Amino acid sequence: MPTMQDIAKKCGVSKSTVSKALNGASDVSQSLRRMIIETAIDLGYNRTIQLSGEKKLALFIGSSKKQLPGHFGYKMIQSIKKEALIHDFQLDIHLLEDIDMKNTRYDSFMLEHKYMGGFFLSMHGDEDWLEQFNHTKTPTILNDRYCWNEKVSCVSIDTMEGIHKIIRHLYHSGHTRIGYLSSHISAYIFQQRYHNYLLTMEHYNLPVDERQVGLEQDSEECIQKHLQNLIDFGCTAIVCSHDTLALRALEYCQKNNIPVPEKVSFVGIDDIEGSALSTPPLTTLRQNQIVLGKSCFFALMGQIQGSCVSRTLIHPELILRDSVKNLLE
Repeated sequence: MPTMQDIAKKCGVSKSTVSKALNGASDVSQSLRRMIIETAIDLGYNRTIQLSGEKKLALFIGSSKKQLPGHFGYKMIQSIKKEALIHDFQLDIHLLEDIDMKNTRYDSFMLEHKYMGGFFLSMHGDEDWLEQFNHTKTPTILNDRYCWNEKVSCVSIDTMEGIHKIIRHLYHSGHTRIGYLSSHISAYIFQQRYHNYLLTMEHYNLPVDERQVGLEQDSEECIQKHLQNLIDFGCTAIVCSHDTLALRALEYCQKNNIPVPEKVSFVGIDDIEGSALSTPPLTTLRQNQIVLGKSCFFALMGQIQGSCVSRTLIHPELILRDSVKNLLE
């Protein structure tokens, strides 16, 4: 790894100026500091190895709503906060929309703010940094993403296991024509959920016709364009890629006098707060956000200490409620 002397030589400044720039000294101009940081990153400098006493972490989120009680992701953030506090780390939370990612390199941002590592809990909004994750030197944790870089670890539920639990339950409840609805289909995690739906249907020798699948980017468009078609095609059960979509499907059925689960059953994924309060209460796949948050924290600690773990997968739990009918009874 390059030394401060290597950076100083490349920039044409003294070693002490490089040290001051990397440590945020006020007597180094912003333009010079930025130039030194960019040069350090280009040379492959990794601040976490050089740190002495700095214990700062960054957590990036796509929406401020994630910090509100009851919002999906809140408990995960609180879990990370708790572990950071216990282990004496400063944790700064950044909204992605507040960062000029088009003109700011990820490693430069982390080095400039003296962060040892970062967590990303957003499905989108960080597109300008996505490609940089493949080459970053900064220990980084992605939730529901994957990246081919030994400095980056992915933490998520085991999607294959979760979808298998859903399809197995429906199959043993007599459902053989099982539909699938998904929005945000460009996001990695929703592509994985759909892929695992196809694999699990094949595992149970259940055919998948294009008429029993609805994929869109927008949730409302997904419901309006595909839900009725899936019901008319004879799907007795429909798996929705996330609970918010499933709850919209239940609302559609209520408005159109389609009885649930008598006519069609629904299963969601995530177990958000409203899923237990819907009519009928939604059968769903629970992500334990507290365990996910704790796993994110310890995955980052492993990265900082040099552990190259590619993925950490958490067992999901199938929560059975009243939105699925047993056709064998």
